[in-house]
Amino acid sequence: MGVPQTLLLPPIFFFCFCTFAIFSFAATPQSITSGWSGTAQCKVSVQGPNNYTHQETHTWQLTGGAPTAQGVIRLYPATWSVTGQGSFQKTQGAQSLSAQWTTHAADVSGPIAFFFRASDHKLVVKSGHAQLRVHGGVTGAQQQTIAGKPEPAVPISLEAFEWPFPAASGAFRLVRNGVPAKELHIEGSSSTPTNGSVGPMQPGGSQGTAACTWAFVQGTVRGSSVQRSTPPPLPVTP
Repeated sequence: MGVPQTLLLPPIFFFCFCTFAIFSFAATPQSITSGWSGTAQCKVSVQGPNNYTHQETHTWQLTGGAPTAQGVIRLYPATWSVTGQGSFQKTQGAQSLSAQWTTHAADVSGPIAFFFRASDHKLVVKSGHAQLRVHGGVTGAQQQTIAGKPEPAVPISLEAFEWPFPAASGAFRLVRNGVPAKELHIEGSSSTPTNGSVGPMQPGGSQGTAACTWAFVQGTVRGSSVQRSTPPPLPVTP
C-alpha cells in the first residue's frame, strides 16, 4: 500500500472553564479581586510511533489593566501565546513520508476571571473566555519520497489551539515582599497526561504530558516578574 500524501488532522480540544485556583479568605469580593498580576504556563510534549514528536509552550499573562465587572466577577485583561514545533517520518517499503512544522501565536486577548463565591467563601480564578484559536498558527511542510525520489513538498497550514488552563487548587499566603508591601500569592504546579490528538498528524499510540506552573500575586510588586522564591509567611491577625 502507498503512503498517503496528505493526512492533516487539526487538533481537537473540548473546552471547559477549568478552575485555575481556589482558596478561602475572610474578605470582601472587592478587596480580594483587586490588583492582581502574574503568569501561567503549560509545556506540552508528545511522542509517538514513526519518530513522532510535538512540543508546545502555552503562556497566559495578566497585562496589568484594570478589571471589568460582570456582576460579582472581575475580568482581568490577559493574553495567551504559544510556541512549538514537531516532526515525524514514516517509512513503508520504498516509500516514506516526513513532515516538520512550527506553532506560533502571540498576545491573543483572553481575560482571566476572578470572583468571590459567597456559598463557600472561596476565591475562584479561572478562564474568562472561550477557547482561543489562531488561523494559520501551525505552519510547515510534508514531503513524500518514492524509491529515493522526493515529491514536491506539500504546505501545512492549521489552526493553533489554546491549551486549557491547568486545573489546580492552591493555598494562599499573606507575605511581605519588600517594604511596606503585603501580598497574596497563588503559586503551584501540575503534571497530567494528554488525551486525544494534540499535534498535527499525530499517530495512534502516542503519549504525552502537560506540565504546568502558575504564579499570581495581589498587591505591590517590585519588578516585572512574580517568579521569585517564596518569602516566609506572616501571621494573619483577626
